[in-house]
Amino acid sequence: MDWVDNISTIAKVGVLVIFVMIGIFFIHPANFSNVSGSLTNESPLFGRFNEGFGMVFYMFTGFSFLPIAASKMKNPEKTLPKALISVLLTSATLYMIVQFTAIGVSGTNLATDNVPVAASFYHLAGTFGYDLALGGMLISILGVALSVSFSTPMIAASLASEHQLLPRMLGHQNKRGVPMVSLLISAVICALMLFAGNYLFLASCIVFTSFVQYVPTIMATIKLRHHNKLPQGFKLPGGLTIPIVALLVTAYLILSFSVELIFAGLIVLILSGIWYFYDDRDRQINGLERDIAEKDRPF
Repeated sequence: MDWVDNISTIAKVGVLVIFVMIGIFFIHPANFSNVSGSLTNESPLFGRFNEGFGMVFYMFTGFSFLPIAASKMKNPEKTLPKALISVLLTSATLYMIVQFTAIGVSGTNLATDNVPVAASFYHLAGTFGYDLALGGMLISILGVALSVSFSTPMIAASLASEHQLLPRMLGHQNKRGVPMVSLLISAVICALMLFAGNYLFLASCIVFTSFVQYVPTIMATIKLRHHNKLPQGFKLPGGLTIPIVALLVTAYLILSFSVELIFAGLIVLILSGIWYFYDDRDRQINGLERDIAEKDRPF
C-alpha cells in the first residue's frame, strides 16, 4: 500500500505547490485588512478560535503514526524526534503559506466557501483550476481511505490475537489470513459514519479519537519516564514541562467539541466497555491472559 500513499501525497502536495506558485502573483493586500472587520457581527472571537483550533489539530493527527517506523530507523532515540519535529514544521509552514495565499486571493469570500483552496484556484485558472484542486483532493482522500481500510483491520486483529488488548473475536481470520471480523466491523462503522453527511463533524470525530489516545499517552509518559525497564535514553528535556504543556493543550480540545460529539463518544465508550467486560470474562473462563505477561508488567 506504500505506492497508494505516495500517489495520494504527491497529488495533494503537488496541487498545493502549484496553487501557491501561481497565487503568489495574484495576492491583494487589501484582502488582509478586511478579514477581521468582516467577522465583527459573527460569533465571538473566542468561540471561533475554539472551532478553528480543532480543525487545525485535525491536520496534524496523522503524524502520531510516525513512531511506528521507529524499529526501522537507526538510532531512533535521536532520529525520531528530529524527524517528527522536521515533518511538523515543514507541514505547518506549507499550510500557513497556502492559507496566506488563499486569503490574499479570495479575501473574506473564504468564510462562505466549502472548498476554499479550490474556490481560490478558480479565481486564478477558472474551471480548470477548480477541477484540478478538487481532483487532487479526491485522490488524496481516496488514497487515505484505501490505506486505512487495509491497515485498520490488520492492526485491530493484531491487537486482539497477538497482544490480547482487544476482544479476541476481532482476531479471527479466514483461510487466507484475512481478518474478516475486523474488516466487516470497520466497514460497517465507516458506512454508519457516512450518514452524518457532514465533513466537519467527521473531522471532529478524528480529533476526538486523537484526544482519547493522546491523554493516556501523555499520562503514561509522566508515569513511565523513570521506569527501569525502559531503554536508556528516555529522558525529556525540562522534566515534566513538555508532558504538562501537551496535556493542557490536548485538554483544551474539549472546548472545540460539540455536545453531540461528546454524547456520541460516551455512547461508544459505554458500548466498548460492555463488550470489553464480556470479552474479559470469556478470557478468564478459557484461561487466557490479557495484556502483557505478568513478569513484564511495569506496575
